[in-house]
Amino acid sequence: MKTAFYLFLTSSFLILIASHSLHSQETGIDVPRIISYQGFINNSDRLPISNGTYRINVNLYSDSEGLHSIWSGSYETMITNGLFHLFLGSGDYPFTDETVFDRPLWLGVALNGQGEMFPFTPLSSVPYAMSVSNGSISTAKLVDGAVTAKKLSVDYISSLIVDGISTKGANQEINIVGGKGVAVQYDASNSNIIIELDNALSKGKKGARTLGIWGNTNFYGFDGDVGSGPTNNIPNATASQYNVVVGGDNNDIGNGTDNPDYTVIGGGKDNNILSDYGTISGGENNLISTSSHHSTLAGGEDNEISDEHATISGGSSNTASNEFTVISGGSSNTASGVYAITSGGFNNIASNTHSVVSGGQTNKASGLWSTVSGGYLNWSENSYTSISGGSANHASGLKSTIGGGEENDAQSDFSSIAGGYDNNISAANSTIGGGYTNDIEGSNSTIGGGNSNKIYNSSSTYNTIGGGSSNNVGASLTSSSYAFIGGGSGNKTLADYSVAGGGNTNTVSGSYAVIAGGSTNTASGSYSVAGGGSTNTVSGNYAVIAGGNQNNITSIYATIGGGTENSVSGTKSTIGGGELNMIGAGTFMNTIGGGQSNSITSTNNATIGGGVNNIIQNTSNSSTIGGGFENTITSGGILATIPGGTLLRAKSFAQTVMGVANVPRGSITPGFSVNFTDAFNDPLLIVGNGNGIRMSNAFEVSYNGHSIVYDKNGSGMGGGRAAVRGATYMDNTIYAWGDINDDGSAVCDFGVQSVQHLGIGWYRITLNLAYHDGTPMTLDCASITVTQRTDHLPPALPVDPPPMGLCSNVTTSRFDPATNTFDVYITAIGLVGAGGNFSMVCNSIDRDFMFKVTGRPSPHASDPQ
Repeated sequence: MKTAFYLFLTSSFLILIASHSLHSQETGIDVPRIISYQGFINNSDRLPISNGTYRINVNLYSDSEGLHSIWSGSYETMITNGLFHLFLGSGDYPFTDETVFDRPLWLGVALNGQGEMFPFTPLSSVPYAMSVSNGSISTAKLVDGAVTAKKLSVDYISSLIVDGISTKGANQEINIVGGKGVAVQYDASNSNIIIELDNALSKGKKGARTLGIWGNTNFYGFDGDVGSGPTNNIPNATASQYNVVVGGDNNDIGNGTDNPDYTVIGGGKDNNILSDYGTISGGENNLISTSSHHSTLAGGEDNEISDEHATISGGSSNTASNEFTVISGGSSNTASGVYAITSGGFNNIASNTHSVVSGGQTNKASGLWSTVSGGYLNWSENSYTSISGGSANHASGLKSTIGGGEENDAQSDFSSIAGGYDNNISAANSTIGGGYTNDIEGSNSTIGGGNSNKIYNSSSTYNTIGGGSSNNVGASLTSSSYAFIGGGSGNKTLADYSVAGGGNTNTVSGSYAVIAGGSTNTASGSYSVAGGGSTNTVSGNYAVIAGGNQNNITSIYATIGGGTENSVSGTKSTIGGGELNMIGAGTFMNTIGGGQSNSITSTNNATIGGGVNNIIQNTSNSSTIGGGFENTITSGGILATIPGGTLLRAKSFAQTVMGVANVPRGSITPGFSVNFTDAFNDPLLIVGNGNGIRMSNAFEVSYNGHSIVYDKNGSGMGGGRAAVRGATYMDNTIYAWGDINDDGSAVCDFGVQSVQHLGIGWYRITLNLAYHDGTPMTLDCASITVTQRTDHLPPALPVDPPPMGLCSNVTTSRFDPATNTFDVYITAIGLVGAGGNFSMVCNSIDRDFMFKVTGRPSPHASDPQ
């Protein structure tokens, strides 16, 4: 892991006072050959490294590039909260030569054998002036004017004049004698010189009434001014030393019971120092209490420092109660954590290590490395938390953040609220951008803004609400993960990976389901989609409603494009639009393009293009109605077609019906290996118009290829319509025909059951006719036409035809209408006589003939309805 170093060189400077004791010194002061060095180490995440014992290697270089090392040391030390403290030159690594320090130096540091921090740190000052060996400073090394009177020891001065008293030579004692209002006494027990003034020193003056004091001496014990001001005290002169009160009123060092050393009170009133190395620059009623060494209080009123290395710059009623704490100003602020900072404001508290309150009022930073930048009543409670401002915000989750706003609460670890009002996060790694009364209970989730939006349930994860109002992901007892609501109002996602893009009061409860927008739509099927519209419901998996109103899908892979009140319950089925169209349950792959009140039930792969009240039902698979009004395919009309029209019916296999009110018969079912039978007389194609009860004036093409035109307007003499040239109707259909030999045998025939030869020239023909259901058919009206075959006429007949009216060639009669039986009689003119005496007679004769029968059948129940 990469380690980042942040190092701070700290030095303790001790003011060396040249003591004018009665015993002159022959050697320099015994100064320790060490440098106090302190630093702070963060890891790559800018957090303090773990507490423990580490080895730190230190080098001193004479150049900034680290090419020339002049001293090195290696120290094993304890690091706490990133902080370490070394005494360079101590132990096994002393500074061996004073000349080491006669040049610019750079410091290099390495942790646990890692590389040194670069760039190196220049040494800008030293804690002590290292002693120089006797005689090592020659005349050549001294710059002109470098040695002044203050730098000379009396042991090496041949003569000295003090207030007119002169002495010459070394080892001469100097007695200081009072005068001109000054009394001087020497206390042999502690080598102090006691100076008493008959008159108070005047304020702000130099000269006879201004004193400068140095050496191992306290400035104390006056009933009048100390520097300037009355009743300042350094009472324990026998136990403390190196203390100064510059001025002010009633300032006190030691308070009569403590023995601080090296302290300074610059001025002010009622200030008190009870610890070593303390400084109070001024102000009123400020206190550096016991065990608060090396602390500084610049000024202000009623401020108190109660631990080491603390600082209060000013303000009122501030308290720095732990080491290395800082209060810059303000009033009633408290810094009670190690390295804690309160920059200003009122009644703010920084109570944990490295915690910071920058300003504002009644803010609190109680977590390790926590921060409150400002505002009012904000509380940064947990470690590494941050509140930038606002009012009554609370960051209690580890490393949580609140940017501002009011009454926001980041309760969980790594959570963030940018701002807004009354927003709450109770799950880790979640974010609220703003808005008000938004709430996140699921981890790794986001609400961008808006109001009253909520991500429910601690089991929910990775959800997002972009904004809007009163949108919910999950519910109190329902978790939802990876869901998304873009915005809108009152929308809900209740399943994993579900999406509501926007709109109002939409509900997505199917996994991976989507509602893009609209109002009051529901998508409960997995992978289902509602594009928009209003009050649409998609409960089938993989189903889609693009839009419209009150449309409903309950089956899988189904689609409704739009419209209103359409319903699909069939698998993989589609309604394009329209109104009140329906595809029923238990079906699949049906289609209704549009229109109104069209329906497909109990069948598959069927299609209705449009129109009104069209119906496909009863296992009419793969059938089609193009449109029109109240057309129906039913009763096994597989592959049947009604292109359009009205009141049409189709119910036979592959049947096509066109026109108006045609209701053909039909019962053909698929079976392509079946030979043609009477059943294949069923109509395949019907074209024309009917009366809604039976076919009328319609053209029919049968499965086996015959065609019929049904004509109800052709009966009655003079009452029927005129026949159209070339047209074929039901009434002029040839029901039977035959080519018959003279013995009654048939050469070929159609529709003939039998031909009987009952006598010479007498033949009885019985037809084989049936309705479409196979029952015998009777012709109510019939016509038979018989023609003799000319190729079989006898050669004895005269060339000229016989006289007309004497003898008919063929006569017919209808023997039995119920059985469709006809009699045929054939006669011919013959010659009777002999010897040239002949006469013509009319005789019956057997002859070859051909015939055909037309007619009109009786109505029958098998006729199409």
